[in-house]
Order: sequence, then C-alpha cells, then structure tokens
Amino acid sequence: KGIPGEKDIQLLNKLNVFDLDSTKFFPQSPISRSQFVKWLARAAATTSHHPVVLANRGPATFTDVSESDPNFKYIQGMANAGYLTSYDDKIFRPSGALSREQMFGIKVQFDFARRLTRAVTKDEIRKIWKFQDVDKISPRYLSAFYYDGEGNSAPKNVSRVYGNIQNLKPQIPVTRAEAAICLSRLGISSSASTAGAEAQSTKRPVAGPTTSTSTDSLDHPE
Repeated sequence: KGIPGEKDIQLLNKLNVFDLDSTKFFPQSPISRSQFVKWLARAAATTSHHPVVLANRGPATFTDVSESDPNFKYIQGMANAGYLTSYDDKIFRPSGALSREQMFGIKVQFDFARRLTRAVTKDEIRKIWKFQDVDKISPRYLSAFYYDGEGNSAPKNVSRVYGNIQNLKPQIPVTRAEAAICLSRLGISSSASTAGAEAQSTKRPVAGPTTSTSTDSLDHPE
C-alpha cells in the first residue's frame, strides 16, 4: 500500500492478470520480458480491445521460446499478431529484464493493433516528449514513442507511467509496478469506459485469462 500504481495493481489482480505465489507483489522488482507479455495478453482478455489469440502450438517465431516454455502461448500469440519482434539473432530472451523502451515498443503497437513502421526521426521525438536523452533510444522503438504522444488519440503511456520526465533512461529495467500502470489502460479510444465494476465483482483467486469482452479499454477511476 501507499506506492505508485497501487490502484492499478489492485485492479489487475482482481481481473486475474497476475500469477501470485503469495500475498506479496514486489512492486519494485524488475519484470521479465515474458512476464510482461503474459500480463498484457491476460489484460487484453478482459476487454473487447482485440484480445490476443493464444497459440498452444508452433511454429515458433523465436528460437529460444519453444512449445515447452510455460509462456509460449502468450509470447507466440503476441508474435503472431505482429506485436513482438526478435533481436537480430532471432531470439526473444524471455527471461531478460524488460527495458523501458521495450515496454513501450510492445504496448503501443498493441494499442494501435498493428505493427508501427513509420520512419521517425529523433528530432520528432524531442519535439513531442522533450526528452534530453533521445539519442539513447534504440532506432527500432522511435515509432512507438511517436505514436504514443502524437495526436489527440495518442495513448500517452509514457506520461501515465512516468509523468513529465526529462530523461527517459530507455534501457533501464521496468519495475513490476510500472508495468502494471502501463497495462491499466489498453487501446486508443478517447471514450473508454472503466473496468472498475467488473473488477469489483471479481473475487476469485488469481487464475488464467478471462474471456470477458466488456470494455474497449481497461482503466480505473482516478
């Protein structure tokens, strides 16, 4: 209690997004790449915003994520939808710590329900976000930051998670609390309804993804 993202964590927990082995969440611990993808797929299953079609069998997109991987169905499902890309050596590094730029690269493509391929310059990102460390952002993620902040329908994930920051620090690991804040709203609808009522009625222990299609985004009352 009393930590940034508390309401988001509680909401997602009530929606059965997490796998918790105890009553502790460890909000300041880093989140792995595979865990974030799993949370996103489960959060998407609670809304009508293009739920991810899980893949229970191959072919595998990434050489280091086989059908025997416990998170294969989430990772492969997201890859099939076009929201994930490999490293240059065709691997996903599922156990690796998720970085800030990677989180937004995945999340923003999911919000827009398509792969973002627009050529974006670092000067455009400076104009939108005013980051002083734009040069540290990997080129492959520039389009995600552009779409996240440009236009009235932009999801503005960066602002929701980190506020008005001057230094993004794109390569540092994302905490579990930051990931929960990022996933508390899905999609780009400006008239999104909240999932608060659904969450309040969900009292089951944490389990697998739900199949409800009640909202276009998953949000909480401010």
